[in-house]
Amino acid sequence: MLDLIKIGLLLLAFPILICLAIILGFTLLFITIRVITFIFDKIFGDCECCCSEEKEEF
Repeated sequence: MLDLIKIGLLLLAFPILICLAIILGFTLLFITIRVITFIFDKIFGDCECCCSEEKEEF
């Protein structure tokens, strides 16, 4: 009887762990993309070729 309970808990735990792993992976991916873009902004600064249209509006 205890073996069936353990198997049931494992079957419940695996989808939850998979969902948590996917969520964690996407958040880490998002954080690394934000960090990389922040570093590129600091290295290259505000390039006027990219931002000239936005600056004209302000």
